[in-house]
Amino acid sequence: GFLCGPESIGKLGHGEPPYRDDRPELEYATSQVRLRQSKQVALVELLERHLEPLDALLAQPLPPQINAQIINLRRLNLHDVIARAHLREARVLTNRAPVDQVIARIETALSWNAKNVECNRKMGLTLLSADRIDRARQYFQAALAVNPYDAPTLVGLALMHLQTNSFEKAALLLESAVRADPQFSQGHHYLGVTLYRLGRDKDALVHIERAVEIDPHFAPSRAALADIRRRLGR
Repeated sequence: GFLCGPESIGKLGHGEPPYRDDRPELEYATSQVRLRQSKQVALVELLERHLEPLDALLAQPLPPQINAQIINLRRLNLHDVIARAHLREARVLTNRAPVDQVIARIETALSWNAKNVECNRKMGLTLLSADRIDRARQYFQAALAVNPYDAPTLVGLALMHLQTNSFEKAALLLESAVRADPQFSQGHHYLGVTLYRLGRDKDALVHIERAVEIDPHFAPSRAALADIRRRLGR
């Protein structure tokens, strides 16, 4: 009951910001919603049409605020800026649109930057939530090829093994995840769940308790903690 289903898998890693808060030009470039609300020219759409010298954009009659942002963007990896914009849209679509529509948006993001860890991870989680395990594996591995210590991706790959009852393989990945990021509550949660399934109740309790300490509002961890304590007579 406390092993989260596909609807929770799709939300893994959503606590991280979809853009860099310390880089206002990235926030601006990836905030298509704000651009639409302000009725300004959609900067990302312009970038997609004009990846050549940004001077071509500056020659157009654009509002001064956008001109300033374009000047800042000249220092950035524009392909990654655009990839993150499409990833942001994919996150908005999650749980609001058919899964194939979300997948199509992530594919667009990856067409701009195939090595973006967040995009590959999101694709893996989305495919996993739709029970497309073989394809999910491909994207998790692509993310780990870029960053082998990305804890949310390690957890995603472990969840894939949990779906096929490969608990030992899942446990190894989850142990790597909590070593990579000891503060990632879902890493501790799923490691505790996996150890519980392997009959290692005392070890499971340690990680479930840690998950609850880090994120006391995650209901599956609280349920798991109560269940394990009952099993241990505590």
